[in-house]
Amino acid sequence: MTISSKVYDSNQEIGNPELYIYKSFGVVHSIKEFVTKNNKCLENREYNLIIKAISFLNDHIPAEINHCITRSVEFCTSYEPIAIVKRSGARSAYWEEKGYKFKGCRPVRGQAFFPMETLMTGNENITYTNVPFGVLTKEAVLREILAFAFQIEYKINTNSVPLCVYEYEDETNHKLGYCLVLKSSCEKRIEEFIDYPEISIGSVIEKFDANRTDDLKYVYGKELGLKGINNWWYAEEKAKLLVRFQFNGGFRGILNSNIGNDIVFIDGTKRSLFLCDFDTFKYIDIPSVTNLDFLKSFVLLCLIEVSKGSLSIFEFIDTSENLSKEEIATKLSNIYFAKSTLWKTYKRMFDNQVREKGWNIRLVEEAFDFSIKTQAFLDVVALNSLNTYYINHLSSQRNIYYPHN
Repeated sequence: MTISSKVYDSNQEIGNPELYIYKSFGVVHSIKEFVTKNNKCLENREYNLIIKAISFLNDHIPAEINHCITRSVEFCTSYEPIAIVKRSGARSAYWEEKGYKFKGCRPVRGQAFFPMETLMTGNENITYTNVPFGVLTKEAVLREILAFAFQIEYKINTNSVPLCVYEYEDETNHKLGYCLVLKSSCEKRIEEFIDYPEISIGSVIEKFDANRTDDLKYVYGKELGLKGINNWWYAEEKAKLLVRFQFNGGFRGILNSNIGNDIVFIDGTKRSLFLCDFDTFKYIDIPSVTNLDFLKSFVLLCLIEVSKGSLSIFEFIDTSENLSKEEIATKLSNIYFAKSTLWKTYKRMFDNQVREKGWNIRLVEEAFDFSIKTQAFLDVVALNSLNTYYINHLSSQRNIYYPHN
């Protein structure tokens, strides 16, 4: 949980809100060409889904992006910048005037990595790995394209369309990684509207110890609010999207499910919500007849994505007593289930889907009881509030928060 929006200097840690982009070394690939050349990187059912949607993609690449573009000046072919654009997370850029999103346009020299959290199917623990910092891998590009194809297939509105792929090289033709260029209608993140308390972690704990919350500006024990956006509207729109994705077999994964990857489009009184960031997107098979093993895996994946993408709860929860990890997970999850607007809305829609599909409700409940006691869910639900388990076990790994989009 981010307690204060002033915990770190974002300009120092991430970079200025605006930056230059330059022409750079490398090769430009059309989406169709890239997909065809790399068809072995995905499972057959995933590749076939992309092929079904390929007619929605235009082979024409606009001249202004038909050459490699980067925000890394050390790889530019000319020091004359193309444009001033908006920084988008740690590795991307958004050319707002043109509507171009450059996802993974920050190649670096040498080896640099970004931490990645993965939950393998059937596993109860999160696997911690690394991915190249600043750029996308070949598979990551394909999974972004796969997610676009998935949204076309299941008629889910998307705010972006893949245009082309940059394969970066340095001046010696050494490969540096990939960038996906998309046409994007909007890049305003819902996290920009979160009303974060400007208060130290120590102060929150002191209030808990003293049982004095009267002078806190924010409502202690409640979910954080959104400035100018109704929490229930957000929860309804987000839950609809998650259910549409998940019950059709689409999952963004742990890292990409964070609230920083929710896009809100505002035009006067009209508002729309989109999901973005799909470089770890998985398309799994949803069987017509389910068994307990499938349901355990499915429910855990669902729980983690919903919890990871929920608004934080403003309180301190003491889990320092002699509790097992299962008991800590149960304590934290019960508080989350009781206070999260997104969870309450999502659970209603989840249950409706289970009934519509005719799944065995007893088995679903058994899978739910199993999932909330797993190590994987504990490590995610512990991020929804300030608590002893988070401070002792997770905070040292999470000293900076920002979307790696």
